Amino acid sequence: STHSFAPLLPFLRDHFNILTLDLPGHGFTKTDTSSALSLNAIAFGVQRLLAEQEVSSDYVVGHSAGAAIALAMAAKNAKFKHIIGINAALRPMQGNAVFSPLAKLLFLNPMTPRFFSWQARNTAIAERLLSSTGSRLSDDMQERYETLFANTAHVQGTLGMMANWDLEPLQKALPNITTPTTLIATNDDGMVPISVSSDASERLPSAVLKPIKSGGHLVHETRPQEIAEMIFQAC
Repeated sequence: STHSFAPLLPFLRDHFNILTLDLPGHGFTKTDTSSALSLNAIAFGVQRLLAEQEVSSDYVVGHSAGAAIALAMAAKNAKFKHIIGINAALRPMQGNAVFSPLAKLLFLNPMTPRFFSWQARNTAIAERLLSSTGSRLSDDMQERYETLFANTAHVQGTLGMMANWDLEPLQKALPNITTPTTLIATNDDGMVPISVSSDASERLPSAVLKPIKSGGHLVHETRPQEIAEMIFQAC
């Protein structure tokens, strides 16, 4: 959701016209069907939104799944000057090799999002999840995540995306994506190992890998000025 980019925006807003958005089913958006939460469907939805708002995106910054969406859009001939992926989730996340079938079952159970949201309001589950990213967030940013995790619709959207996420077609398409791409990745990411970005940088024809020693999965929140400088270099 857009709140994740809040620490980064002050370093960029004097130099770019910026559009941030919540993905379909995430943040405070809604979607009617789980089929709208597949990688291709979300990529199409973002492209349609840009067209409807008459927004031309020269540079796209995507974090985690957002990087996969940007590359999927480029694979469908979206005309970007440069894609910047931050800890790009281009393969299933750590420990989630069997999570897609589980997510499908959880998504079909209407009580699952309500139960998770209740836990987020009444237990330390949000703190444990954020700790698993390897990032140390400010109290303010952690509170924003706690608000998000307590939103039943967001939890439902997250489960729906996990249940419908198929990265194999994108992996096959990587060698054909010629859009200049910068992949920023941290060595201490607790969710997406740096090897994912390293491998992708070798398979994308016009990609460069920018490793960072620390900062965790949410490095754009923990080290926003450094990430902004890398964005300037790419642009």
